[in-house]
Amino acid sequence: MLRHHTPELLWQPGQLQHPNGAVALQEAVVVVDGLDAAAARYARFFGCDGVTGQGLVRFELSAGALSLMTPAAF
Repeated sequence: MLRHHTPELLWQPGQLQHPNGAVALQEAVVVVDGLDAAAARYARFFGCDGVTGQGLVRFELSAGALSLMTPAAF
């Protein structure tokens, strides 16, 4: 979904540690009002369909996942 063309500027050693010990982002959640429309847009963007659940659509990606959720499901 996102590629850094200048990783040497972003991934600096002094910025790679967090006090809570996190080392990676596994999933992002986006809360949307129009779940079906948003899921269709992301499916076109990613080139794959998401897995639908109650009030959510989850896209499994090569590196992590993105979930779209309705406000009620969130």
